[in-house]
Amino acid sequence: MLINHIERIEFDMDEVRRGTLIYAKHRTWKEGMPGIVYHVSEERITVMFPNEKTNTQNHFFIPVSEVYKNEWEIRYSSDGLRTVQEYREAANES
Repeated sequence: MLINHIERIEFDMDEVRRGTLIYAKHRTWKEGMPGIVYHVSEERITVMFPNEKTNTQNHFFIPVSEVYKNEWEIRYSSDGLRTVQEYREAANES
């Protein structure tokens, strides 16, 4: 076939970018984690957050495939918390 039509999910890097404030909770976590977006690609968001016990930074990853499967609860703000966006049900959107 000359042309492949591939449907693909990816993060909108104009919507969520480096420096975005974010709160994320995976379905397996008891509590969510607030942090700052450190890096964004189409496939993954890297969130940096402070360690509570030491003066170091930690990070976690949010894969787009898991967000699409509704495994993450995400709230984020790119304007210093003047507006907060909430994202919960990607797989149910049409």
